[in-house]
Amino acid sequence: MRQMGYYSTFVVRIWVDSDQKMSRGYVQHVATQKATHFVAFDKMEEFILRHLNPPQDDTCEQEGRINQDIPTQVTRITDE
Repeated sequence: MRQMGYYSTFVVRIWVDSDQKMSRGYVQHVATQKATHFVAFDKMEEFILRHLNPPQDDTCEQEGRINQDIPTQVTRITDE
C-alpha cells in the first residue's frame, strides 16, 4: 500500500513601496497559526522550512493529503 504524504498551507502577505520594492512581509502557517514578519525573503523561507515537518496530530486530516511521490521543495524566485 502506498504511503500518503501531507501538505502545509501558508498565508503570505507582501507590502510593496512606491518604488515597487518589497518593504516588509508576513507569513503564517495555517494549521498552527504561528506567524512572523520579515523584511528579507530568506527569513520567509526559513520560517516555511521550519514548518514543513509532518504534523504531530490530526492536522494532516485538516489540511489534506497528497501523494508522497511528489517531492516537497521550496523554489527561490529571484529577479535577475
